[in-house]
Amino acid sequence: MPDSEDHPWKRQALLGCLAELESNSSHPIAKAIIMFCKSHDTISVKTKKIEEIPGKGMKGSFNIPSSDHPVEMIVGNETLMKDHVLSLNKEAAETLDSWKDQAKSVVLTAIRTAAPGHGSIFPKTMSRLFSLAAKPPLDGSTLEETRRLQWKVSTAEEFIVKNSILGIRKAIFQFLGFSHLSGGRLPLRGGLAKGAYEEWDEVLGQLAYEESKL
Repeated sequence: MPDSEDHPWKRQALLGCLAELESNSSHPIAKAIIMFCKSHDTISVKTKKIEEIPGKGMKGSFNIPSSDHPVEMIVGNETLMKDHVLSLNKEAAETLDSWKDQAKSVVLTAIRTAAPGHGSIFPKTMSRLFSLAAKPPLDGSTLEETRRLQWKVSTAEEFIVKNSILGIRKAIFQFLGFSHLSGGRLPLRGGLAKGAYEEWDEVLGQLAYEESKL
């Protein structure tokens, strides 16, 4: 957890989100996590949405005082982390394996800003791109994958800019169920041009295919 005072996600806020999230969990370990959070200083957070993911963990979104945008948090097992294309660094993975060898119960958590943007439209694709970019040099197959994903993302960016839509989340929800209904914006000038939705449908289809593979 970040300890820096100028970090947008203060430790107290993170613990506040975690305690709020686990207070809605039916898992027995949740009580231990809540007790841990309450034994430290926490900041009150406002819950936007919480859902339990059977067999995996919890997911929620919160408003915190130190962030201009809502934050999303997940807490649960390794499968939940993999579902969100998250991985541990070597040191953390070794610690995790050590705890599991000792038959200890392990709970993982991750948090991110839920600001409108491409990451909220196709999160797995963007996470995969960032993951590839962090592992240079790229071999032939990895380079090919990177270029393919970059092309599809740039196509979506071109459409969004062209139609003056900086977060068409309502349409995304209607088409594919991605992201959330709240927070989207309509075109700045009237409606979309003729055929624009058909073009957007094709773009989303390309990205939906990538999302389904990750």
